[in-house]
Amino acid sequence: MQSYIVNEEAVYCAIGEMTVKFQLLENELREISWFCAEPTDATAGPTRGFGRIVDHAKKAVSAYLDRSGVAKDAAIRSHFAAAFQRCRDVATRRNRAVHSLYRHYETLHGKPMLVRTWTEKARQGSIEIKNERVTEATITSVLQDLKVAYEAMFGLHRQLMYSLQTILARGEGRPTILTS
Repeated sequence: MQSYIVNEEAVYCAIGEMTVKFQLLENELREISWFCAEPTDATAGPTRGFGRIVDHAKKAVSAYLDRSGVAKDAAIRSHFAAAFQRCRDVATRRNRAVHSLYRHYETLHGKPMLVRTWTEKARQGSIEIKNERVTEATITSVLQDLKVAYEAMFGLHRQLMYSLQTILARGEGRPTILTS
């Protein structure tokens, strides 16, 4: 039987790091929305709720690409769709890490184990309590996923600002392929 010794302070430091990095991802989505918005649009998007920010950015990008004449089957559209889904997935994992109840449990071998607990909807009117042993990989995998999500959005934002603008400025017709 493998025993895990977890430094509780390191777990909470990692959760703090995750919170800051998640704010970077949220900010990138807002910047994409602002870039895609019409200059006369006074609304900068929703002010609360990451899911609403993702939805708003998704709609803003789609409308912007439509106005720019980007083909419906262009690669950039599928890249954005995948990146928006990645944002939602990492938000779920981040929420579970940040909002879980963390407890120490004694084991048969006398070494305490750190476990996190959260609830999930199991079916209509039913909630299930879930538990997971906390290891270094538990937290670092969320940070890695968060980094990938941020880098994808950052890259796509740059494609909107530079690659797409160059194609449109040259008047090369409807952009059908944009890759990162």
